[in-house]
Amino acid sequence: MAECIAEYCEVGFDRDAAALRSAAGVRVSIVSLLPSSHPVGSAHARVFEDFPRKEWFLWGFYFQALLDQALYSAARIDLARCEQPSPLKLGGILAAYHLNLHPALLLLAAATHYVTPDEVHRAIDEFAQLTQIQLDRAERVIARVSAERGVNEERVWSEMSTGVALAFLPRGLRPYSTARPNEALYRSWTELVARAVNTRGEAR
Repeated sequence: MAECIAEYCEVGFDRDAAALRSAAGVRVSIVSLLPSSHPVGSAHARVFEDFPRKEWFLWGFYFQALLDQALYSAARIDLARCEQPSPLKLGGILAAYHLNLHPALLLLAAATHYVTPDEVHRAIDEFAQLTQIQLDRAERVIARVSAERGVNEERVWSEMSTGVALAFLPRGLRPYSTARPNEALYRSWTELVARAVNTRGEAR
């Protein structure tokens, strides 16, 4: 039986992330997660190519990276010190490989997997479900880190809100790929997650 979104969030994402870590470590270049007309090269890319629901993995990675970067911006705390196994890190290419890229690039990558109206409609519904599950998890992590390390929860949610601010999101995949994401779908996802994050942040 195929996994549902809730099952994927519970066990599937960790399983896929573990496969990537085992292949070549925690830092994953964005180009390893993008469609390419060239033969699959890196170890990460070869593993990712076999994932049955690539877009679900990319969504999960997006929320993990968003929380990781918000914690570091708010309190200089690496998510790897709060959760095991260590979370993945999204890197660029060449000299930018060791830099953390904007998490929304992962949503752009995911938006290359949907073409037909039926696929797009399903993707919006599934992403909405996953968003609530992932933000519930983020709330638990932030509360635990606040209790253990005295981190201000409002500040972390403020950084999360900055990370989803529509005005500062990447608009395309260049220079990493010539693939063209579904722009309307990407906009729907980013607007949805911005509303959800801001609502939770305002409730603090």
